[in-house]
Amino acid sequence: RNRRAVEAEKCARAWLSRQAAELERELEALRLAHEEERIGLNAQAACAPRCPAPPRGPPAPAPEVEELARRLGEAWRG
Repeated sequence: RNRRAVEAEKCARAWLSRQAAELERELEALRLAHEEERIGLNAQAACAPRCPAPPRGPPAPAPEVEELARRLGEAWRG
């Protein structure tokens, strides 16, 4: 019976060892993918303008907004 327990423990250790190795490979692949993505994003950020251009003035209202404002004004006045 003791021999069976030792064999079962050896099997469990071997399985755990394989699982650990697989997880380490997966972790390394994820780390490399993250590093590549980080490098790409840093390159994009380096090419992007630092600050957005200041607004030139108030945005022009869309024609629908102007029409709605006119109709609401008429309704308000009666």
